[in-house]
Formats: sequence, C-alpha cells, structure tokens
Amino acid sequence: MCDAGFFCRRNAESATPSASQDSGPCPEGFYCPAGTGEPDECPRGTFSNVQFLKNESECQKCTEGYYCGELGRRNVSGPCDPGFYCLKGSKIPNPPNVTESGGPCPIGHYCPEGTSYPLGCQAGTYNDRTGQFECEQCCAGFYCPSNSTTCDLECPKGYYCPPGTEAQFDNPCPKGYFNNETQQQSLRLAHVLDV
Repeated sequence: MCDAGFFCRRNAESATPSASQDSGPCPEGFYCPAGTGEPDECPRGTFSNVQFLKNESECQKCTEGYYCGELGRRNVSGPCDPGFYCLKGSKIPNPPNVTESGGPCPIGHYCPEGTSYPLGCQAGTYNDRTGQFECEQCCAGFYCPSNSTTCDLECPKGYYCPPGTEAQFDNPCPKGYFNNETQQQSLRLAHVLDV
C-alpha cells in the first residue's frame, strides 16, 4: 500500500515509489491520502503547485484578487473580473452575491481587475451602483468626500464647485465676487461686487 503523498495504480515497487506512469509522488494540483490508487484533485477555489500533498486541507486557498475555477489547479485560473472582488478561496471571477470569498463591488467603491478588497472612491468622485470598476467624477455644483455614494452635497453659498470638487470649501469666491446661491458651478456664475 502506498504511503500518504504517493499514488500506486498497480505494480508499485515500494510504498514511496519513484515517478512512473502507474505510480509516484502525488502530482501538483492533487492530494493523495495513504493507499491512494488514483490521485484526488484539489477542489475548486484551491490550487497546489507542490507535490506530495497528503490531505485536501493541504491544497492552498486561491490567492486574494484571483479565482481558481477548475478542479486540480496547479496555479490560479486568473484575476477577478473588473467590478468584482475576490477574497481567498474564490471559485469564480465574478461572484454575483457577497460571500466569504468575494462579491460585486459595493456602492461608494470601485474594483479594477484583480481586486482583492473594494477600494473606496477618492474625494471628488462617487459611485451610486454596485459592480463598478471605476468611480464617476463628482457633478458640477456639488462636492463629494471620500467613499461618496451620491452626488447630492450642495456647494454652499459663497463658494463654487466645478466637476470633481472634493470638499465644500475648496473654491471660495475671490475678493470682488459674491455668491448668495447654492450649487454654483463656476466663478463666472458668481456676481461681481459693485464698488
């Protein structure tokens, strides 16, 4: 009988046979408990790039940002799709629901190809939908702090907010101008102060 970490289909010369067509070390992508005649494939969501595995638990969980979609993988299948994130052990590149191994990118975040964890939208951008690989530029007349999920924070009186404004007080009206309305988009919409 073969030792764990080896397989013996027939005519094995020892319990730890050298490589042949019918017996040998357990190959990459497989595991071989004691007495194995046919190597067992590492399950989906895992891979193994080493020989001599003895148990399924020794198969390595798929790397974060990647998925392992087939049985008996020797390496990852590929990167997670844009708009999705893949945690350890992901079986598919585009998990449709949030699970312990990933999911669609949540609102207020973006997920480029190969994302291991959702990235928050940077100030001056927003994202109001799930499953996005980039954030949208903040709307003119509004401002968007980090992780914004909407474009609804109005530019205050005395200020103007061109597209991509990060904070409410970024663009004050300069000396000689005034603005007594919210949601102003540019300096030209502010009024010149008559002296």
